Amino acid sequence: MYLSGYDNLKITANNYKNISNDRINEVIKIVGLENRIKDKVSKYSLGMRQRLGIAQAIINKPELLILDEPTNGLDVEGIIEIRNLIKDLSKKGIAILISSHNLTEIDNLCNRIIAIKKGKIVADDTIENFTTISGNKKLTLEEAFIKKVGENKID
Repeated sequence: MYLSGYDNLKITANNYKNISNDRINEVIKIVGLENRIKDKVSKYSLGMRQRLGIAQAIINKPELLILDEPTNGLDVEGIIEIRNLIKDLSKKGIAILISSHNLTEIDNLCNRIIAIKKGKIVADDTIENFTTISGNKKLTLEEAFIKKVGENKID
């Protein structure tokens, strides 16, 4: 919190071999923090902190990015920014696993759903298949979840 966003990224980069200043600057641009990267993180909005966290997670070019409730607590503008960032990262070839109770978010971001109930996988399908029931009737993701999983909450 007392360090700048840039200082936080430098510390993260030091945990890996051969992370160049060019890569740090590339990641800053990817997450859209160019104008505020020298500011102290304590001055960042929640959305900016989320983007900094994603920058730290992708600095070493991972094949898989795991995000837990990535838009939780964000305002509408922040949600849109994070959604767009996640979609852009996916287009760049990073596989992204999102853990979320927010089915609207899953519907907006994902092409596949895995539902877990009491520690067991109870559904594993594409969003398209998951929301289609017999007779090719389309349901909302919420309706399909209630129908197929049997509760409106994942334990």
